[in-house]
Amino acid sequence: MLKHKYDKRLISGTICAGGSLGTITPPSVVAVVIASLANVSVGELFVAIIVPGLMLAGAYMVYIVAICTIKPEYGPRVLPSPDDPSFSQKIRFTLYALVPPLLMVTAVLGSLIMGLAAPTEAAALGALCSFLLTLFYRRFTFTILYDSLLTTLRITSMILLILLGGNMFAGVFTGAGGMSMIQNLVDTLQFGKWALLFLALGLTFLLPSSWNGLRSR
Repeated sequence: MLKHKYDKRLISGTICAGGSLGTITPPSVVAVVIASLANVSVGELFVAIIVPGLMLAGAYMVYIVAICTIKPEYGPRVLPSPDDPSFSQKIRFTLYALVPPLLMVTAVLGSLIMGLAAPTEAAALGALCSFLLTLFYRRFTFTILYDSLLTTLRITSMILLILLGGNMFAGVFTGAGGMSMIQNLVDTLQFGKWALLFLALGLTFLLPSSWNGLRSR
């Protein structure tokens, strides 16, 4: 985007929005962690977040198209060059790069959502599909396999430590009477369900910014 002189604000906003969508669009590691902490089905949580994720993605796409139509300097049109591939070649390249990964995602999510596999079994299916994709694209090497195993080990260890810390904190918080205090506070405020929802979302937005402000000092 920088090469084609896109507006830097549009570039950074698009990247940040895409990163945020990655946490709420299946398959999402964050959703797996939340499901484990909340003792809910991973498949059901994936089903619940598919529609909001697609709605947000569609809204971002509409906004970007609209802002670039109103202000073309935000996203200048890329003029065709004689070296560009033909339309049929572009379609063939797109199918070659897009269809196999989509089949892998469909297999993993489909097995989870339809209840055909548990999260661990779906993860094993995803690993098998990833291995087959490396063979399909002729990218398989033992070095890549070794690096993939190490990366998986690091990420899994990180997630398990987060789960351990969350469970320890929840246990101490509950044992100290924190849940009773929150319940009494909610009963005293007498908020409706929508007011409580907006209050929780407001705290979610305010606390990280407050923490960043304290760290900057």
